[in-house]
Amino acid sequence: MKNPKIFLIAIICAGFLSFAGTANAAIGLSPADIENNHLLRGSEFTRTMNVSRDNASEALNVLIKFSGDQIKDWVDVEENGEFVIPSGVYSIPIKISIKVPATANLGVYKATIDFVGVPLKAKTATGTGVNTQVGVQGTLRLTVTDKKISSFTVNSIESAKVETGSPLKFNVGITNTGNMPAKPSKLVAEIRAFRSETILESYEITDFAEVKPFFDDRQTLVSTKKTALNQGVYNMTVSVFDGTKKVRSSDMTLELYAQGERVLGSFQSFRVANRNVSVGDNVTVAANFKNTGKEDVSAKFVLSVWTDDGKFVGTVESERATLTPNNLMDFNVNFNAQKAGSYVLKGMIDYDGRQTAEQQLKLRIHYPLYIKLSVSVFLAIIMLVVLLLMMGKRRK
Repeated sequence: MKNPKIFLIAIICAGFLSFAGTANAAIGLSPADIENNHLLRGSEFTRTMNVSRDNASEALNVLIKFSGDQIKDWVDVEENGEFVIPSGVYSIPIKISIKVPATANLGVYKATIDFVGVPLKAKTATGTGVNTQVGVQGTLRLTVTDKKISSFTVNSIESAKVETGSPLKFNVGITNTGNMPAKPSKLVAEIRAFRSETILESYEITDFAEVKPFFDDRQTLVSTKKTALNQGVYNMTVSVFDGTKKVRSSDMTLELYAQGERVLGSFQSFRVANRNVSVGDNVTVAANFKNTGKEDVSAKFVLSVWTDDGKFVGTVESERATLTPNNLMDFNVNFNAQKAGSYVLKGMIDYDGRQTAEQQLKLRIHYPLYIKLSVSVFLAIIMLVVLLLMMGKRRK
């Protein structure tokens, strides 16, 4: 080589530029702004900011700097002020939780959140002379009002696959866009013959659950009525209403499968958590259910309590839960043991309008130990008094 010095300088410069390029790789933020214009006193909500970068060749340490003294106590930024984006990872979601105090003044509040990145290697290096920091800024704009707003949007409507002789099942995505709890008033489904306008069946479901302000929810609704249609393909229109206003309507295809082809479940076990039960105790009963079919199912545990001589005491039910195929789930219900005696517990799983075979177990409820002791002491005192009286008569 004619000039080794020039070659050496070129290598050094290339390495320097490579380091500088890595160190100053850009980072981004999506969304860059969080704005809420109708917060009430006491409102709370959570949003996610995704911190991303265009070069993931090395780990990046990210510092979080919050500026906004008026609302610093309202805002909780996940990761406690610092986190690391590992090597090979391009994006990290960061949750921003906001809770407005009940004593907050009405008005508009602004703040900024800076995300400053430093490669872990550069963070510990000194004397390089290279600016290794990269950063991006997000903004918060919050308006506290006393105006109450009830509103929501329906983001999606989906129909689950259904078997003949079964209820219909729908999954509805809802976003509460107001500052008060809200829910749709009803879902209406109309089934037509394939490529026909003739309505064969119609359904109305009203048991939506309320969605908290500023939150997203995905709800599963199951009709109380079972379809009487035969196996085949049908057209269906599903609409969601707010009062009499139609919020969203979707046209879709409904395919009815043969009974037992898609939806199956197995009641695996049924037990009382603690068999030593006294009057006044809270009794927990658990059931295990497995989705052995090919579709998601909406299931709940139903427990009825009877005395051993056949008198009905009451029924308790778990909340409904969605199980994906081949998954197990434990359901728990609780009731208070109000009276001593022998009882029969009858349990079954209700899933997508079907019920498993009923299982039974017996439970004995006892008096608490302190009552037993009190009764024993009382009887002992009576016996002692009687004995003393008898001894007194003999002396006379």
